[in-house]
Amino acid sequence: NAGLNGTIVSEIGEMKALKGLYLQETGLSKKIPKWIGSMAGLQILNLFDTALTGSIPTEVGKLISLEFINLSGTSLNGTIPTEVGALLNLIRLDISNTLISGRIPKEVGKLSSIESLSLFNTTLTGSIPTEVGKLISLEFINLSGTSLNGTIPTEVGALLNLIRLDISNTLISGRIPKEVGKLSSIESLSLFNTALTGSIPTDIGNFLDLTRFDISNTKITGTIPTEVGKLLNLTKLDISNTTILGTIPTEVAKLKRLESLSLSYTTLVGTIDTDIMSLINLASLSLSNTLLSGPIPSEVGKLIKVKVLDFSGNSITGTIPTEVGNLIELRILDLSGNGIDGQIPAQLENTKLTSLKVGGNDLTGRIPTKLLNLTSLQLLHLSNNHFTDRLEDILNAASPNLVEIFLSNNTIRGTIPFSKTAKNNKIEQLYLDNNCITGTLPNNIHSLLPKVKTLSVSQNNGVTNRTKCKDSNTALARKKCNEEVFLINNNDLVRCLEEVGLKGTIPADLDNLRHLQKLDLSNNTLVGTVPIRIGNVQELKVLLLNNNKLRGTLPVQLARLSSLRDLKLFNNEFDPPAPLSLCNLNLLQDSDLCPPERTSLNTFYKYAKGNNWLNNTKWTEEYIDHCLWHGVTCNKEGSVSSLNLTNNGLSGFLSSDIGSFPSLEKLNLTDNSMKGSIPSDINKLASLKELLLSYNDFIGSVIHIPMELDSLELQSNRLTGSVTFGVSNKDSSYFVSDCGSPSWFKNVLICHECTQCCNLLNECEDTDQAESKWASTYGLLIVSFATIGICFITAFVSWVVKHNSVVNPRTLQKIEDKINLTGQDSVYSFFQDESYPGWIFALFVCSIQLVILNMFTKAARLELDDETSDWRYKGKCLPDGEDCDFEEEDMRVGWFIFIILMSIEVLFDLMKGFYLIVHVPGMVHFSFLKQIRYLFSGTIICLVIVAFSYVSIVYN
Repeated sequence: NAGLNGTIVSEIGEMKALKGLYLQETGLSKKIPKWIGSMAGLQILNLFDTALTGSIPTEVGKLISLEFINLSGTSLNGTIPTEVGALLNLIRLDISNTLISGRIPKEVGKLSSIESLSLFNTTLTGSIPTEVGKLISLEFINLSGTSLNGTIPTEVGALLNLIRLDISNTLISGRIPKEVGKLSSIESLSLFNTALTGSIPTDIGNFLDLTRFDISNTKITGTIPTEVGKLLNLTKLDISNTTILGTIPTEVAKLKRLESLSLSYTTLVGTIDTDIMSLINLASLSLSNTLLSGPIPSEVGKLIKVKVLDFSGNSITGTIPTEVGNLIELRILDLSGNGIDGQIPAQLENTKLTSLKVGGNDLTGRIPTKLLNLTSLQLLHLSNNHFTDRLEDILNAASPNLVEIFLSNNTIRGTIPFSKTAKNNKIEQLYLDNNCITGTLPNNIHSLLPKVKTLSVSQNNGVTNRTKCKDSNTALARKKCNEEVFLINNNDLVRCLEEVGLKGTIPADLDNLRHLQKLDLSNNTLVGTVPIRIGNVQELKVLLLNNNKLRGTLPVQLARLSSLRDLKLFNNEFDPPAPLSLCNLNLLQDSDLCPPERTSLNTFYKYAKGNNWLNNTKWTEEYIDHCLWHGVTCNKEGSVSSLNLTNNGLSGFLSSDIGSFPSLEKLNLTDNSMKGSIPSDINKLASLKELLLSYNDFIGSVIHIPMELDSLELQSNRLTGSVTFGVSNKDSSYFVSDCGSPSWFKNVLICHECTQCCNLLNECEDTDQAESKWASTYGLLIVSFATIGICFITAFVSWVVKHNSVVNPRTLQKIEDKINLTGQDSVYSFFQDESYPGWIFALFVCSIQLVILNMFTKAARLELDDETSDWRYKGKCLPDGEDCDFEEEDMRVGWFIFIILMSIEVLFDLMKGFYLIVHVPGMVHFSFLKQIRYLFSGTIICLVIVAFSYVSIVYN
């Protein structure tokens, strides 16, 4: 069938008598054809492990003779069709390992003949339907690895023929229903990795045929019921990772067929019962990470078939019984994390150990040589004990198959052997931290450990380990490093002890350790430099060289370690700074080697596309102090105080690292092509006094700048919103932004504190050009009302003086002649007539005049954000200038001429209007209405003339 591919051909559907269709493990793809439903005689449909896609066609419900369906291992999706309930003869249904989703249809309950239901490793959701209780012939049900939730339905107790129930790795919760106790035929019950709660039901004793019971990784609590002793056929019992408490019931010892017992990660208390050691068929016994205490019973030697023995993470005391040597099948022994003392029994040489973990105890003495010789041994974990072996002896005796050796935190002595007398060709992990190793690292270490991935030899320092290493067998220690000898002069003692620890240089040929991933040589007395060739160890992820006496410059080759994730070099004597490319990896936390400001400047360089700058002198050089970079100025403490890169071809974006300079007083990026928004991190520049970002392409809203600035230039960008900042001294400060018009935007940038506003034409104006209060609508109104008031007061005084006075005819004639000349050839003459239409027309014309004058008044106002203003900007701000250039014009001659011309133009008319106000009121020769008419006419004339004069002055 392996050569079949493509689709299921329709000709198969014409084979009406076909009983079985076997197309499993082929290359068939696409969908199951709908015509499949026409094969009414089909009994077996096996499409296992094909590339079929799509959903299960509803037509499958027409295959009423079907007994076997296997669609597992395909890419079928969709839901289980409800029509499947019509397959009354179905015995086995397997849709496992597919993409089937949705709920299990309740129609499944109609499959009265079904014996096996496999729906595991799908994306089914919802709860287990109660109708499943109707499947009285069901023997096998596997719902593991789905997203089913809810509880186990009580109806499951009706499945009296059920042999295997697996709901592991689901979201099933709640208690195990007592009805489960009715499943007297059950042989395997897998409930692990669920959210089940409650206790183990005592009805478990009814499962006399049960061979496998696994409730690990659940929320099951309570104690282990004594009824478990009735499960005489049980071969696996796993209650690990639960909150089971109490003691291990003695009834467990009755489970003579038990092969695997795991009670790890529970809160069991008490001691390890000797009765358990009678379970001679056990192949795996795991009692790790409980509250068990006491010694390991010597009866452990009876478990002659055991391969895995794990008692780690308890409070076990005493010694390791020699009887463990009887466990000839033992592969894994884990006693780590206890309080076991004594020595490792030599009898372990009789086992088949591949892994021995006894770390974290109080073991002493030497490691049995024959144990080290075990050819099966691959992992040896002896850390955190008190072993006193010599390292040379351990490596010489070690099995050639050893892969991992953990000897940290012991009193291991001696040196790392120079010659390849030990054949440790397979060692990948070697931990020798915190011991009493002396000497130097051999240059041919790659020949000793050709496959090593982790080499950790930290804290083998005579000073640090002076207490446990002072009795070293070396002659140097015996003669020179006795604390009593140097009790008077402690400095001599320290120097002596330094000679005892791991010293010398780092081998230059470390690159020959091609598989090295972790190298920890920290807390020793290493000297010399870091070898250049270490940069060739491409798999290196962790390099710890801190707390030594290394010196010189760090090789730039370290930056080539692309896999490096952890680098510690502090507390050495390296020459600062470290290579720039190494600091860019952000692994070094040493501020002396990698000053944070240097790293931040380099980030700024990258964001601003520094490679394209006009002048980037020294910015990319590996070992140059950042204070020597072009445009960077530092203070006496070495902190950046000024960054001046004006007109330098900067582009890209302003990085958030710009806020990493607490001593920066001046930031000048004027006349570049910086884009993006101004980062809010600029607020962190606590010392900033000058912020010059003009003539760039910054966009977005301007952020609030809380610092008190002396200078701010933001003009010729595309900023919106408002500019707010602190002002140190406005009289001597200089603040410029695009708060003038025309602007790039409808809403002009707002800057109340700015001393100058510029527009998109790069024209600027001082905001302290006091806007005259008169240059407004209110100013015109005030002048108008003042004029009217003066006119009326003058008229009233004239009326009082001339009231009922009589003038001679000749004087009267002169007055009338002058009155007739007033407003002659103008609209004002209508005010002297008795014609109402003339009055209305004259009033209309005067109103139009006042409206026009008001328009000129508005246009004369100094509102820099108003595009309708006729104000002419006097300044020009250019990118190459420090300040804006303003026109300095001597306007005195102009104003003198203006006043002369205005006087000639309006003074005569003003005198005529005022003549009417002064001479007419109170004269008995004129009627009262005529006096009022002349008064109004004169007032209008004066009002228009004064308003015209006012507007002419403020507009110019």
